Amino acid sequence: NAKSPLTQNSKGASVMTKKTTAKRNEIVLTIFDKLPDADFAQITIKDMCSAANISVGTFYHYFKDKSSFFLQIYSLLDEYLKEELAPILTDENEINNLVQFCIGYARYTSNDFGARILKVAFESLPSLSTENRERPFYSILLEILRKAQEKKQISQTLDINEITKTLVIILRGHSFDWAWHEGNYDLVESIECFITLFVKSLCFS
Repeated sequence: NAKSPLTQNSKGASVMTKKTTAKRNEIVLTIFDKLPDADFAQITIKDMCSAANISVGTFYHYFKDKSSFFLQIYSLLDEYLKEELAPILTDENEINNLVQFCIGYARYTSNDFGARILKVAFESLPSLSTENRERPFYSILLEILRKAQEKKQISQTLDINEITKTLVIILRGHSFDWAWHEGNYDLVESIECFITLFVKSLCFS
C-alpha cells in the first residue's frame, strides 16, 4: 500500500527538521568546546566558523545571526526537558513532580559548561521572553500545576499561569546568578531548598 504524498512529505519534513536541529546543536557544542575562553559578546562569526571548521555560508544556512546561535542553546534545554525529564515526572503527587522538574532543570544547567553558557546567554539575550508558552520550560510547568489543581493538591483559587510565569523567572534568574558567580555554590541544592519552601505556599493550609 503506497503512502500518500502528504504522509511522505510530512515525515520527510520531520526527518529534515531533526537533522537540522542535530546539526545546529553539533555546531553550538563544537564552538563552545573549541573556544573555552572566548568573549562571545565580541567574537565574530568568522572566528566561530573557524572554530567549528565550517564556512560562513554553512553558519548562515543554520543560523540567521549570532542571536539565533545563542537561542539554540535554549533549544538544547528544551530538548532535555521534553525528551528526558518530562517522561519521568509520573508521581501521582504533582507537587513531587514540580520539585523534581526544578531539580532536573538545575542539574542540567549546572553541567560542566553550564555556567559559561548561561553567562553568555544572559549577556547576549537580555530580551529573551520568559512567557513563551510553547517552550517546554513553560508548558511542562504549567501542565504540572494544572494537574495539581485538578487533583486538588493545590489551592483552586491560584492563577496557575501567573505561578508558572513567576517560577520560570525565578528559576532562570537563580541560574543566571549562579553562572554570574562562576558556579561557586551548589545550584541543585540551592534550587531544591527554594522550591521546597515555595511549594508550601501553593498547598492548602
